[in-house]
Parts: sequence; C-alpha cells; structure tokens
Amino acid sequence: MVCLLFAVLGCWLPSIGVPAADRGIGGTGAPPASGPQISDRGIGGTGIVGVITGFGSVLVDGLEVAYTPATPVTVDEAPEPGAELRVGQLVTIVASEDNGLHAVSIDVRHQVSGPVTAVSADGRSFVVAGQNVLIEDKTEGLSTVHPGDWVAVSGLPAPDGEITASRIDQRTPGTILVRGTAESGAPGTPGWRIGDLGVQPPNGVNIAPGIGVTVHGTMVNGTLSDTTAEPDVLSSDPVAFFGGHVRRMVIESYVSGAGGRVRLGRGLFAAPGRGIFVPAGAHRAIVQFERGAHGEFVATHLRRAGGPDAPRHAPFERGRRGALEPPHGARNAFGPPRYQPHFSWNRRPDFGRGGFMQGRRGRPR
Repeated sequence: MVCLLFAVLGCWLPSIGVPAADRGIGGTGAPPASGPQISDRGIGGTGIVGVITGFGSVLVDGLEVAYTPATPVTVDEAPEPGAELRVGQLVTIVASEDNGLHAVSIDVRHQVSGPVTAVSADGRSFVVAGQNVLIEDKTEGLSTVHPGDWVAVSGLPAPDGEITASRIDQRTPGTILVRGTAESGAPGTPGWRIGDLGVQPPNGVNIAPGIGVTVHGTMVNGTLSDTTAEPDVLSSDPVAFFGGHVRRMVIESYVSGAGGRVRLGRGLFAAPGRGIFVPAGAHRAIVQFERGAHGEFVATHLRRAGGPDAPRHAPFERGRRGALEPPHGARNAFGPPRYQPHFSWNRRPDFGRGGFMQGRRGRPR
C-alpha cells in the first residue's frame, strides 16, 4: 500500500511523473492529473492508502470514509464500468473533510496482475509475472491458485519485494500489470527487471535503477514486451501523488525507522518522525503524516495494521506482542479524536455497492 502496504516518509526524492493538479481543502491527494479536480480552498483533506477491511461506509486504515454510488471508482487508475469495492482490496482514496471523511474518488490498486507460473508445494506462496506472492490465512478472495491461472493481486510489497496478498481475484487473460522497483538486467542483456521478471522497455524509455515503476505488457519468451512504463509516483513520493495541498496522509505499508526518520516499503520515501518509535526491522503498520508549519510532512501517529483483529483503541504498550512500541511519553493514539470510528467490527460485509452486511462475528466469506 504502500505499499503500501501502507505512507509518507522524509528522505525526499525529486518528484517524478506528471505534476499533480492543484487541490484544496476539498480533498487530499490526487491520483494522476486526470483525477478529480478539487476547488482551491487552501490546504486540507486526507489522502488514504490501505486495505479495505469492511463497509457501512468504506473502512480503510481504521477510518470510516463515506461514499455514494456516484463516487468515481477506478481500477489501476482506469475506468472500469461496474467495478465493485471488496474486502481485501488495496485502495487509494482522495477524501474531503467536511463533518467527517467523504470520498471524492477511489482507486483499486493491484500490485501485480497476470499469469501464475509456479506454486509452492504447500500452496501458501506462488509466482505471478515474476513476482513472489504470499497467501495468508486472512487473504480474501481465492485461497488456492494453480499454474496457468490469471489473477489480480491486491497487497503490500515487503522491503524484499515479496507481496503479502490481502486479496486475490481471478481475471481473464490479457495485458499484464506489474508494479515494483526497476533493477538492472543481467549483464550483457538489454532491458531491466522487476523481481524475477525481465522487462523490455519501450523505445526511448530510460528508467534509472532503483525507481518504482508501473509497467503493462505481454509475455514473450519469458520477458515482458510491448510494454508501457511510467514512474510509480505513489511508492516513491506520496506527496507528489496526492498533490501539493495535502494536509494529512494516512498510509498502510511495511514501516521501518532509521536516524529519526520513518521509511515505507523499500525506503523510496521517508519522513521525520515526531513522538513515535519504530522497532528494528520492518513492520506492517499504518502511519499518519501531517503537514508542518513550513510545508514539510512529519510522521505523527503510528499503529499496527491488522483489520478487525488488531486492537482498535488500546495504545501500543511496551511488551504487547506484535505492537509497535512508542517510548514513554510518546503520543500513541491514532488520528484526531473526531476521526476515531465508533462502529462495531461485527459489521463486515463482503463487498460494497449492493453487497450484503454480515450479521455475525467472523471473517466475511
């Protein structure tokens, strides 16, 4: 998310990709320039990246975001008529802040989408388009896959590039989509690679190694060819992705810390932390970034990710298993009080816009 999975950090990189449109208090963030236009009313709104954990409104990163049938929903930044929101999907949301959060636009973001080429003996991991994918007990959608299946994978990439699937959906064969970090190919060979996938870039496209990219193409002799490639701005610079007038970002990702800075995913983006503490290693967590007085973003709140099974209102305490532990005196509540949701996690439907509400406790089907 973010991954993502799920971030704003402080080691600032040059903005790549198209400039974000001017957005004001109506909404934080701007999926590419073709995204919704927000009237210029100053700094405000919230940009959100995270996994859908339920509905009523749409529940993401512990926030309840209202939306209506008229809210634009895209898939991988492209219109898809009849697109449904489903539990486990990773989404980016541009939300206004007017008596609560209201979605201006929602984009369903797949980390990889293509053919399965290998499955582990225990069925808990597989390879799709050269990317390693891990299936967890709480992964939604398909629970088993087979070589030759075409699937779309929602999830967050760990720093080593392995994707922890939050949802797996079957799809029809066609164009392959892969997001990841571009690396140099084997010595003496043209092109570059993402994970174990060789990529033959389009003519005239020069991608520097270490840059996050999104590529589309078809497989030819084990290499992705006939490709389109563009920088994955969200993974490298969420501020540029969400636009210059973002007041707040709430992002789910694998989070690590070093030198007083909070890093997301593979560390393409990092920001100073204020009053929070990240233990050694990478942890799946939700980070809130707030704009400072001089326009810079600072990580101000941190909480463990985990959907309905994670503690929702209890602070992170030293010694709590799996918790991200702030030092004594650090702020540990997540988000402004007015955005703390007060709903029951027993209300978890399988999908929105015409979906049903599950009335009993437990994971949705």
